[in-house]
Amino acid sequence: MKQIQVWIVCVLILAFIITIGIVYLPVKQATEDDDSRVRVIDGDTFEYQEEIIRLLCIDTPERDEEGYEEASLFLSSLLQDAEFSIERHGYDKYNRTLAYVFTENLNTSVNEELVDQGYAQIFPYGNESCTSFY
Repeated sequence: MKQIQVWIVCVLILAFIITIGIVYLPVKQATEDDDSRVRVIDGDTFEYQEEIIRLLCIDTPERDEEGYEEASLFLSSLLQDAEFSIERHGYDKYNRTLAYVFTENLNTSVNEELVDQGYAQIFPYGNESCTSFY
């Protein structure tokens, strides 16, 4: 019985360490002359140059929900080593920049790619109706 408890504690500690690594792992940008970093907060929010960006028209799982880690990792993979542009559409009540993000590697926005790959759902956020999203 004690071995099972030790094993469970070890698994929980490992899961915690992995989660912290995902949330605070800096992602290098491809712009070689720019030493900026991206910090993924969750699957639909990241920080770039001290600006919090909330991706418009999508919603991904929150920290305690299934799929959170996968969505966060996928967003990191889309932004890692890629030049991207931010199409800003104002701010939300938390003072986050609402935006569509585009990378050189995609034929669509990062927002749409998250939906297309099953990591996010379409979700009207802010004043966007999202009718042009699809």
